[in-house]
Amino acid sequence: MQISFVTSNNGKVASLRRVCEPLGIKVNQVSLELPEPQVSDLRVITQHKAEAAFKEVQGAVVVQDTGFYLEAWPNFPGPFVKFTLDSLGIDGYLTLVEERSRECEFRECIAFFDGDQVSFFESKIPGRLATSRQGIKHPEAWSELWEIFIPEDFDKTIADMTDKERADWRSRRGDGSASLFARWYADRGGA
Repeated sequence: MQISFVTSNNGKVASLRRVCEPLGIKVNQVSLELPEPQVSDLRVITQHKAEAAFKEVQGAVVVQDTGFYLEAWPNFPGPFVKFTLDSLGIDGYLTLVEERSRECEFRECIAFFDGDQVSFFESKIPGRLATSRQGIKHPEAWSELWEIFIPEDFDKTIADMTDKERADWRSRRGDGSASLFARWYADRGGA
């Protein structure tokens, strides 16, 4: 079994491969920039991306979009993470939550499209923001937010975790939408 994952984010590819390969699913990265509607609904974004990717690849595809949500600023930045990181930077995020709630969460949405129907796989990763950057850039990092995001029930950022601690964190949360997709795709035999 194999699937084309249309993304230019190598960290997202590594994450999907980690859960798919043990189930016998080969993940082929197709690095394309896809048009994204500027809306706040992750499902709308991933559906649009999946349909555009299908036209380019001419076959079944999977795409992913992730939003980041600060409790202190409802629905912000949402799916506009790249834009806000480019304009505010990590330190800007930390400034936004000074003297406010540091609670936050990632929301992930994977969409599979085979030309007939879009199937969605969604998950949330709750946590809180650190008070400063912590840790080092990791090759599997899908966002520099790893340096300030402390997952629920942990006391350090994802970037500050050892490989063993990161594996423990993943096993506790089940790898979110990637695991949901991988099990579903394997159960249907990749078709």
